[in-house]
Amino acid sequence: MQLEDGMPDGARAIVVTHAPPAGTGLGILGGLLRGQDVGSEAVRRWILRAQPLLTLHGHIHESPGVSGVHTAAIGRTVCHQPGQMAPTAVTLSIVEVEGEEVRIERHAVPA
Repeated sequence: MQLEDGMPDGARAIVVTHAPPAGTGLGILGGLLRGQDVGSEAVRRWILRAQPLLTLHGHIHESPGVSGVHTAAIGRTVCHQPGQMAPTAVTLSIVEVEGEEVRIERHAVPA
């Protein structure tokens, strides 16, 4: 059984995975390995095949601050990494879905 088999309307699915997809800027390390993409090739392939409406990712929390990328597209899928922008602020993402349109606002609130 494939994950897509459990999605009656994959075109409207919102999927949360811990690992970000490779090649999107959503899995870029900071620190000693700064700039290294450790995103998952398997997650990327799955998104290409299933094309859900939206995917949300974590794991490399510093990635948006390092790469400057918090939202990317793979085909028609919007991929978002709501990771922290700075250690002195809490970052939150407001996601709105209307039909097949996805809007994302990111905000940093002082910690």
